Amino acid sequence: MVYVFTFLTLTYNHEKCIIEHLESIKYQIENHANDRKVNIIICDDASTDNTVLLIEKWFEVNKILFNQVTISVNPKNLGVVKNYFNGINAVKTEKFKCLAGDDIYFINNVFDVQGDYDFAFSYPIVFSEEGINCENTLKRMYRIDCVRKNTHESVRKFIKKGYTPFFGAPAIFYDIKILQNEDLQKFVGQYKWIEDLPTYYHLFVMNKNKDLKITILDKAYVLYRNTMGISKKKHSSFTSFDDERVKMYEQLDMKLNPRKYLIPELYSDAVNRYRKLYIDNKIFKKSKDEFMRFENEMKLADIHYEEIKKRAINFYENISFEVKKD
Repeated sequence: MVYVFTFLTLTYNHEKCIIEHLESIKYQIENHANDRKVNIIICDDASTDNTVLLIEKWFEVNKILFNQVTISVNPKNLGVVKNYFNGINAVKTEKFKCLAGDDIYFINNVFDVQGDYDFAFSYPIVFSEEGINCENTLKRMYRIDCVRKNTHESVRKFIKKGYTPFFGAPAIFYDIKILQNEDLQKFVGQYKWIEDLPTYYHLFVMNKNKDLKITILDKAYVLYRNTMGISKKKHSSFTSFDDERVKMYEQLDMKLNPRKYLIPELYSDAVNRYRKLYIDNKIFKKSKDEFMRFENEMKLADIHYEEIKKRAINFYENISFEVKKD
């Protein structure tokens, strides 16, 4: 049996960061692919900048890395959800990972992540152009503890109550069959800008499928860029996104919890872990070792991000193209 893995990339006006994203895929292939065949699918939602042109230029140099390359450009902007499922339905392999074109794959091996489970949590390393955001990453890392003890029921409870910040959507791994389900796509398809939360709701609240195999991953596989996503205010679609989020919570009869306030029920475990990490570091050896592992991973993330930026710069220095103007 030939092992084929698919990278699925979703893009929209990612001109400033798409080469970094592609170079991080190249890093994964060069360091971890071994004898695996690798497909890549790019789904662009009618970008108005040079995103597609840069993608095409990059593949002129790097197409040899891939078993199959598919670049799909929507004739008009369809929104996040339709573009996402267009990409999901184009995946023909069991093993895959979907990521937005402004995020980056980390050094850990994504090819070996997916095993005998349907849904896997990991935590993303948060970064921006200024570097790695250790504090934000640590918060996301320990939010996963909220669902570690009683995974399926905990996930269902937190989703229903609107306590969803522990989900690091870019860092979640799925069995492709779950996302290619017609009922799920019909339900999530009622929205335009938000695909992750309706997916969780359908899987854990509506279906109440306790046979869903879930696992918690202790490594980071993704660097999540928190300055250029669809949910940021500087994005032209922010208002539509925020309005849809409020409407979605009302339709699904979920509580809309202000993220700026601490929710004791959600964060109690994480607070205890913080205390052990920062205050009782000398007493709790396990916590000390864990904190040292975290510090080391953040250093590696910083080094990796600098390496990916250098790779992108090198690419730009060796190509020429006509800039697309608005």
